[in-house]
Amino acid sequence: MATAIEIKLDKKAISPTTSSVYSLIGRAYLREECDFSYSDNLVITSRNYSGSKQILEEMIARGELPEGAVISTAAMEHALDLASLREGIDPRQAKHNNDLFARNKEEKYRFLWTSTLLRTPAGRKSDRYETNKKGSIKYPRDVFEFDEQVGEMLVPQGNGLVVVEFDHAFGVPSETKVIDYPHKGYYAHFWFDESKPEVAVGRRGDWHRDGDAGCLLVNANYERWDADSDDGFRPVVRGSGFEIEKFRLVELK
Repeated sequence: MATAIEIKLDKKAISPTTSSVYSLIGRAYLREECDFSYSDNLVITSRNYSGSKQILEEMIARGELPEGAVISTAAMEHALDLASLREGIDPRQAKHNNDLFARNKEEKYRFLWTSTLLRTPAGRKSDRYETNKKGSIKYPRDVFEFDEQVGEMLVPQGNGLVVVEFDHAFGVPSETKVIDYPHKGYYAHFWFDESKPEVAVGRRGDWHRDGDAGCLLVNANYERWDADSDDGFRPVVRGSGFEIEKFRLVELK
């Protein structure tokens, strides 16, 4: 059963025009300005991705969510974080991440499914990697949103490394690094299981300990059929620009 909290998609967000370039695999993408409506509160389902998607559809049928509501993508979640940073707010303290950091009635840390999926390209072994000029290990992955492929990117190592750069078009970490605590200026860590043919992209908050404010964890190590009691999703309604056909491959210069 889904959370009993009333869900209102009464917040607005705009993701500015952005691009991503991967010369190592000959890919470059452009995402034009996008807007969407969202809820600060998550729908808690305690189900896997497919089960959460089913609950979304049931809520739409009952009139609890508007027609066209979908589960947010990693790009949308990243856009919310960037908007917070532009306002001088650490994403870990932003209202849209309250459920991830147990700032809720239950005081429980929640896990957020997104509609973004990373899949090993056809004919390639999942743990095969590329190495750039800096010696960084990168894993080619097809990127899916709403079950449609939108592109291919190079995914960095996970293992809890600090995220030093995001792919702004996909909302997935593009550079990670070993940085001892405190890692001032960075707010997220990345977990990625490169051995699996496909993994969902999700998010959760890290527990506070020894005065540490905790960090945002970007998780890409679970498959969509995994489930836990703290699982949920953020319902959103896409505006202009988040249609798949507007997210396009561009020529490398």
